[in-house]
Amino acid sequence: TNHTTTHHIEPIERMAAMYESSPLLNACEDQDDPDLDVEQAQQLAEATVIRNDAGQFYELNTAIDKIKLGVGVGLYFFFVRYMAWVLALQGLFSLPALISNAQGKAVFSDDQDISFPRNLLAALSLGNHAAGEPVTMHGIMDFVSSIAFVAFVCFFRREQNRKKELIQLSFRTAADYSIQVSGLPPDVLETEVRNYFFRSRSEASGEVSREVHAVILSIDHSELLDLQAEMDRTKGERDHWSVAQNRRNPTKECRKKLVECEHTIIALEKKMEEAQDKPELCTGHAFVTFLHETDAKDCVAEFAQFYKFFGLLPRPLPAPRRFRGVYNISVRRAPQPSDIIWAHLKYGPWSRAWRQLLTTVFSFILVLFATALIAAVNGKHLLFPISHIEVFEAVGLNIVTVLVILISNIFLFVAIPKLASFEKYHYHSNVEVFVMLRLFFFQVLNTVIASLIMWDASTSKTGHTNWLHWYADGGYLVFNVMVGDCLLMNAIEYFRPFDVMYNRRWAAKKAVTQKELNECWAPPEYSLGMRYQFVLKAVFLALFFGSGMPFAYFLAGLLLVLTYWIDKYNVLRVYTRPLNYDDSVATVAAAFVLPMAAVFHLCVGLYFYTVVVECPDSLECTPSSKLSLTYCLLLANLAATLGLWYPLLIRTPVVEAADAWTREKLTPYNTVMGIAQYNQPIPELRQGNYEESGGQGVTHTEPGYFISSEVYDSFDT
Repeated sequence: TNHTTTHHIEPIERMAAMYESSPLLNACEDQDDPDLDVEQAQQLAEATVIRNDAGQFYELNTAIDKIKLGVGVGLYFFFVRYMAWVLALQGLFSLPALISNAQGKAVFSDDQDISFPRNLLAALSLGNHAAGEPVTMHGIMDFVSSIAFVAFVCFFRREQNRKKELIQLSFRTAADYSIQVSGLPPDVLETEVRNYFFRSRSEASGEVSREVHAVILSIDHSELLDLQAEMDRTKGERDHWSVAQNRRNPTKECRKKLVECEHTIIALEKKMEEAQDKPELCTGHAFVTFLHETDAKDCVAEFAQFYKFFGLLPRPLPAPRRFRGVYNISVRRAPQPSDIIWAHLKYGPWSRAWRQLLTTVFSFILVLFATALIAAVNGKHLLFPISHIEVFEAVGLNIVTVLVILISNIFLFVAIPKLASFEKYHYHSNVEVFVMLRLFFFQVLNTVIASLIMWDASTSKTGHTNWLHWYADGGYLVFNVMVGDCLLMNAIEYFRPFDVMYNRRWAAKKAVTQKELNECWAPPEYSLGMRYQFVLKAVFLALFFGSGMPFAYFLAGLLLVLTYWIDKYNVLRVYTRPLNYDDSVATVAAAFVLPMAAVFHLCVGLYFYTVVVECPDSLECTPSSKLSLTYCLLLANLAATLGLWYPLLIRTPVVEAADAWTREKLTPYNTVMGIAQYNQPIPELRQGNYEESGGQGVTHTEPGYFISSEVYDSFDT
């Protein structure tokens, strides 16, 4: 029963009696047991992995610039490689400070009572210096290291945009020729949009200089697509039970499951028929593809003048420019076709705003719970004091703490993508930004709070705690987390025991149908946000604790080197072909997260130097005149970082492309071979209607063109 029509459904018991004597059951019993083709499943899995133009796997030593990964993934590898270099450079600049720390003798004094291996870690930290000992050299080297990082971020931001331009110029897509139009009425027609932009610019010569190649309206097919997905799932379940009863004597359970599936299929078919009769309405978005790329750029520039407040907020269009003279439409560069989540385009900004508010509150509750759990494990007064415990007990406590952090992070890994799906972002790139920021923030917060809670976890023989003991406890925890990420998490990413290994070695043995076997062998999807947050977490922790623990630079650099090669191997051999993400994730990482990490590094560095020199036994301390030079250097660096943040980082630098590339980009859209198009998923029930009408429906995409021999000889495609 649904909200419009009541359908008479036979009771399951009565249908089961009819089904036992039906030809369908007899036909199923007469079938031979199907032989599952593992080789076919392997071939299908390999076919979805990225390949070169010759249809072969890329060599592992192929330069990233030569692999068609798109802008988003290509910039990720560029980011990891350069970050590994800059962390190694910071480690070299901090090497004198590291040697100076190792020459201290505070950690090995008899009254400290710091056990192995924590004493080795504390010996390399800033806390190994005696109280009142000057650390001017540390401040100078920290200043040089910080200047190198800030200079790198500015350089990287410009290089990032240059790489983006080169990738876009090297691999032409439909997004180069297209715009996205928003704010259209629900009953808009394709011809209206085509005519609006075809005549959108006045021609002094009387000739049309902006020719529209195709218009794709976003139609709300969500109900039909959901029903179709449910239908496919039910039919797959029916096939499973049909084969299952053929492999053994038919059981009552098999018959009951088959009847339930047929019952569900009948109900879904009726719902789909009713949904098909509903009118097709536009979600307010359309994708307009021009014949020339310059037309798309000019159109975006033309509408950009109708924005205020740094181009963020639209203002009403003049009456002659409004669509139908009423609607204030907005225009932006179109995303890549594979980056669009068509089912989410129907959700407006207000709907997504309250969803984001709910997920933010829920995420905050999750992180509070995880932090409270970590505090319960680490808190001295909540469990037991660890002032005079043996080495194995100390190591065991650290292992438990790291496991609690890992378990809480794994829980967040599962919950955050679900929350991102609930927020109904329009593009996969925006989803990845959400996943990256939330996971990065929560993991860093968990690790920092867990380390700070261990301030008084252990004491000296006199019963007092100090910063040297904190480096032996809290610093040791940070070290374990970074080593765990470097070795354990990278090993999990390389071997993928929870999806690839489990599905192909164990779950595949339980597959009943060929479809189930193919699904077990299907390669995992590449999540750009997941990989970025992993890298940014290592960079942020290295910078946050780098002033007190310079070895963190080397450890984070090693982690990034391993991550680079493991990710490259997985992208070229394991993952399905990545989506063509835009540069949103890379921009947020480079223009916001990295400068924020630099600011935290300078602020925390000032604090670490102050407490070590003046107040090694306290968390609170007043500034010291002994550190005047260090204060001046680090504060000058902080002012430079904040001053350069907007003009060089947030504002996109302009990069001029070479003339050869520019001439190639003038190639018309209809002369490019194999270019992608904006094809919205159409339910099966509607596909026949579009085919019968000759493709003249509202979601029609004009057929692809082959490139002529003359043009092929003229352009490098």
